[in-house]
Amino acid sequence: MKFLNLPFYVLIIINFILLPITAQERYTTKVFVNKKYDNLERRWSEIDNEWLYDGQKIGITPLFYSCATDSIVTIESQNIIKQVKCKKEIRCSSGYYTTNEENWYWSETDTTWYFMNQPVNGYPKSFTKKTTEIVKRSHCESSEYVEISNNTEEHYAISSALWSWEFKNKIWLFENKRSEKLPTYRVVKSQKTESILTE
Repeated sequence: MKFLNLPFYVLIIINFILLPITAQERYTTKVFVNKKYDNLERRWSEIDNEWLYDGQKIGITPLFYSCATDSIVTIESQNIIKQVKCKKEIRCSSGYYTTNEENWYWSETDTTWYFMNQPVNGYPKSFTKKTTEIVKRSHCESSEYVEISNNTEEHYAISSALWSWEFKNKIWLFENKRSEKLPTYRVVKSQKTESILTE
């Protein structure tokens, strides 16, 4: 059961190492991953394992989502296909934002940032993101599972001083000009704690 605590790609590598490989045999490996999101925070999407906010990569990940992932690894040897492992993972994330930026606040009711009591599209210059993610991992053929709780606190800051906030129109400017893009952010401080809920 200890292996269940490891990420999928580590488990896949371990499976390959444990396979009996001889000098006369050649193996072709295939990995099929089926990922489905529910309750995803609005304006967010994931494409090619990258998070996008309103279609843009801004260096932040959403607060709220539920994700179910099935990972199946097969190995083909001499035209014989063998399913190696099938694993399931369910992730549920929730949390909230805080900021010290003047006139900014985040509403938990409609999961939207506000500036001077008006909803805005974007994030403040700096903010803190606190999330709790519950991860449940199991093998497809087994009813046993491991449940883990990840608590993360991340402090973000805008990545470039060329961005400025226009108070009147409540939009971000790049080099004092309107831009169709949003600023990108970087993590300046991060703290994470993990605890196993069920073994």
